[in-house]
Amino acid sequence: MANKVSPVAMTSPTARSLLVLVLMGCSPAALAVASADLPRRGAHGTPPIAADLPSPPSPGWRVHVQELPAEDAWQVRYTLPAPVESVEFKSRLDQGRARGWTVVAPAAGVEWTKRHGVDALFAIDGKPFSSLVVRFDTDGTVQSGGYELNARFTDGGRVLFLGHVALRLPGTPRPNRSDPTVEWRLATKASRHVVVSGRRAVGELMWQAPAGRLDGWEYAYFGPQAPTKLDSFDAIFDPGMPDWMRRSSASFIPKLLELFGTRTRTSLPYRPLFLASHEDSGTAGQNANGGVAGRGLRLATSGRRWNSDTRDSRQRWFDFVAHEVFHLWNGERHSRRLGAEGDSWLSEGSSGELPRAVAPLERLLRLGIGPRAGQWLHRHLELADVRVQLVDYAGALIPKSEIARLAGEQLSMCDCEGRVSFTIRKDHYQFHGEPECRVFSKEHHVTHVGGHSLFGAPHQALETLLRTARAGRAVQLGTTGGKSVQLACRTGATEGIPDRLLALSP
Repeated sequence: MANKVSPVAMTSPTARSLLVLVLMGCSPAALAVASADLPRRGAHGTPPIAADLPSPPSPGWRVHVQELPAEDAWQVRYTLPAPVESVEFKSRLDQGRARGWTVVAPAAGVEWTKRHGVDALFAIDGKPFSSLVVRFDTDGTVQSGGYELNARFTDGGRVLFLGHVALRLPGTPRPNRSDPTVEWRLATKASRHVVVSGRRAVGELMWQAPAGRLDGWEYAYFGPQAPTKLDSFDAIFDPGMPDWMRRSSASFIPKLLELFGTRTRTSLPYRPLFLASHEDSGTAGQNANGGVAGRGLRLATSGRRWNSDTRDSRQRWFDFVAHEVFHLWNGERHSRRLGAEGDSWLSEGSSGELPRAVAPLERLLRLGIGPRAGQWLHRHLELADVRVQLVDYAGALIPKSEIARLAGEQLSMCDCEGRVSFTIRKDHYQFHGEPECRVFSKEHHVTHVGGHSLFGAPHQALETLLRTARAGRAVQLGTTGGKSVQLACRTGATEGIPDRLLALSP
């Protein structure tokens, strides 16, 4: 959870220098377009991953993804090594594929169903099939699992999460060395670039995924831009993104990559690819969502408030990017056990913890920090003759947007088994129906907590939630349409969330 802050020693000049590293408002860095030649149409990507196993000479599966830019649609052709009676998709889409995906071939005799919580296709007449063609439109709908099917760039570029088109045979949820090799072929118009992590080409890109890999768990970019080669990373920035966001990213992302590598004592063995899209949705909000898959990191922003280059906007942008960047570490080197709730800090938790631990000292004290780190810092600050005090959330001067996000996270953590799944809309919090939840197992649109508006008074809403939860009572949630529901927090769900924060004395 983002509310925890790692203690940072301040007793040496080196530690203090690290702590006060200025990561916001850095001088802009020029964006230089990569000069490397692109492979010819049809060429294979070359950068290997050290853990890859040698590829067999011929693939077991073939997946041909064809972008249809004129129609803003996609067609995927699967060629299987042997006839089968059913196949399953490796990932889940909230809305389900049956609603928007069309089976082009075989045109008859195949039907959608659900198996193990994911979409599947089976032969209703029992006749096996060895090839399959599906078609779907570009869809950027926010997913509770964090992996959107597509992202749109204002210049016509598109991102496709390949994990949502990857197949598996029934009963084989995890990859292993006996899995067949998968040959991927991504094609589009002859003039458009195709980029997947370290691979790129113009018009068409092909490669084989060795057995034992979670093939397809990557982002693919299709569009008019070639990646920009920056210091320690590659990037494709939406030309519609405000200029200050592109410039500041080019400046602070290399510092984050270096710092996280130093703090974790683990350097990334590759150059990550950043895919940053932006949409001026016409709303006055400031929305952001992202995800990490393989060597790629997707950042998507929307809302007119991003157009204003303010200190609050810069801080929000930095916090968001820092959180997502750290997923490159806990995804690459520190995978947690499936269902191991005690290890959750390795995913969302640590991704919020370390970035906030390296924020400037002035910001830590001005905005307030949690009780354990606060207690430790309080002792050392007194030795340095720095006066501090404990304040409530409103007194810590934390921006309403940060408190609102924390309130939403805490509502999810209270009700669900370690899963945080909600979207802040214009006038309500949309909690996506999740099987791990009790109240939020069905979708709810929440506007108030204990009578306090999540938008007008998020400080009071959060404090009411914490107070009632620790008293063992249920809190009343107001929803759209004037309805209300009762939510009782799970035992221990609010542990580590402070009632008061450490801040500078006036």
